[in-house]
Amino acid sequence: MQIMIESRNVWGNELTYVMPEDGQVAKAIRGLTGKKTIDNNDMEQLRTLGHSFLWVTKEEMELAKVAELVQA
Repeated sequence: MQIMIESRNVWGNELTYVMPEDGQVAKAIRGLTGKKTIDNNDMEQLRTLGHSFLWVTKEEMELAKVAELVQA
């Protein structure tokens, strides 16, 4: 499974969020890790389970939502 992630600078710290934040994958990962963000260790463990990652931006996520609405 490909997991979409976004990097954000928060108070000088680069944090990685699973996108969309309200999606099932993000909720499941939050349930497993107990965190809103994932770190390199979390990503490595998910890779061992066969997952890969795709870096996205918030703008790309919004455009994808608009495209879904237009097609519907």
